[in-house]
Amino acid sequence: MIELKEIQRRGATTPAVDPSREAAAARALLPFLQPGMRVLEMGCGAGWSSLLLASRLGSVYAFDSCQEARQLGAQYALEAGMEERVCFLDGIEGLYAGSFDLVYLSHRCDLIELARAASHLHAKGWLAVNLAAERLAEGITALQRCGFVPLSASDMQPIVLAEDLAPGARDTLLLAQRVTQRVGLKVRSYASQDEFLAALGLSEAGRLLETDLDTVDNDCERHQRKRRDAEVLCGLARSRPGPCLDLGTSHGRSAFKLASNIGEHLVTSVNMLPEQAIAAGLHTTHVLSREQIGSYARERGVRNMRQLYANTLQWDWQGVPDELQLAFVDACHDQAAVRSDSQQCWQRLRPGGFLVWHDFSPALASVHPWIETSMAGVRAFVEETQITSPIHHLVGSWCGVLQKDAP
Repeated sequence: MIELKEIQRRGATTPAVDPSREAAAARALLPFLQPGMRVLEMGCGAGWSSLLLASRLGSVYAFDSCQEARQLGAQYALEAGMEERVCFLDGIEGLYAGSFDLVYLSHRCDLIELARAASHLHAKGWLAVNLAAERLAEGITALQRCGFVPLSASDMQPIVLAEDLAPGARDTLLLAQRVTQRVGLKVRSYASQDEFLAALGLSEAGRLLETDLDTVDNDCERHQRKRRDAEVLCGLARSRPGPCLDLGTSHGRSAFKLASNIGEHLVTSVNMLPEQAIAAGLHTTHVLSREQIGSYARERGVRNMRQLYANTLQWDWQGVPDELQLAFVDACHDQAAVRSDSQQCWQRLRPGGFLVWHDFSPALASVHPWIETSMAGVRAFVEETQITSPIHHLVGSWCGVLQKDAP
């Protein structure tokens, strides 16, 4: 094993790196590792941690966006006789997706960076993140939004592998696993709209015409949630235009997104009237008057939208076209309602069509009750129909997308 004092000595070559902190964090992770695990370090710098991890595992993949750092790491590995045990990669995007048991990051908790790291893990993979103590809360929040939570099996508290890893450092090493392991759904998350669309074989970003997508009026709209939702709906509609169904019209924003991206095709939008709300479920967002329902779309002159009024649990589904290209489920968020709405929509989707759920966020299922019940309804639907395809999720959005098998 490369000795810590040797790493400290060589640290003078790269003054931007504190090798003692990096080595201490890597050593704290060593007891968790098992021979044969596939491990990737992202943001490896000159490779101090990768060299230490390779001493336990036999081999480690390492990547840094700085070519000079990678070259320096390769030089150190050669000098240590470990050039065949640490593989410094020139690039990682798309090459190793879903293949690693553990991805390790040091002092990084940016949402996009974490999402990209997560994309390289298989379904039961782990993320290890070394953070300064003052960034711990920020890091846990970013992990949660990325579909991960630092967990212990019993009490959902963060697993802190080590604190005060080096003198004066006050670092904390967190270990996190996918939340989707707990919600019982096969979910694939993507850091960007391009990655999300590419996974579905699509390429066209939609037309985003709303001017207030970045306005935050409440906590549920933080972190660009409205923009990310729009990227999902508009991208799907623009890439595969066709008849759409919108359950839960509200003021008509989702219908507006769809209608402005599908050409002359029709959006059928459904919302209950106040007199139908007596039989509404617990998790119903709000009850609007007939004048308020769909008002946003009407005020903007949307012509390819038809408004229906019904409580979907008591509805005969008359007037809904067959061969839908996209169905958006955002009505009552009770488990039974989501399961029933999903079943009805699935029957009417054409091969290759998209079933899109709102209030779908693996990271927030344990935070908001309506997301928990909505995702429970999704799980019930998936189990009942024995669907094995993954649900696609754009990180930051509250949307889950399931594509019906193409012919």
